[in-house]
Amino acid sequence: MQSGFSPRRKDRKVGSSARHFFAPWRVPGNFMNSLFPTFDWMPKEYITFRWEATHRHAYVPYWSGAGGITPPGGNNGFPSEYACMNGGPSLTVAGCAANGGVWYPDLRENETLIDLDIPVKF
Repeated sequence: MQSGFSPRRKDRKVGSSARHFFAPWRVPGNFMNSLFPTFDWMPKEYITFRWEATHRHAYVPYWSGAGGITPPGGNNGFPSEYACMNGGPSLTVAGCAANGGVWYPDLRENETLIDLDIPVKF
């Protein structure tokens, strides 16, 4: 059995009975699942209006949340070191304590999108 890691919940395991819930698009063994309902309308043969709603789920945090995945102040230039909340680098977690703590990316397990596409044939 494979395990998933989340800095927020370290006791979770992919495939454990507590994590299973009803999801009609869920395929056993997959770590990411999606549902894409789409509606197309073609008023003319050269233009299409497409409305799409997308919901994606992963068993580990994968998609960017509202807080983003870039540290405060941007890249600090030290990829092997921790990024502190003030944007500076630190070799240890304790080194960031005086700088507001360690910064972590805002990752989510679910993502929902709604969009409108207008493909045009020239």
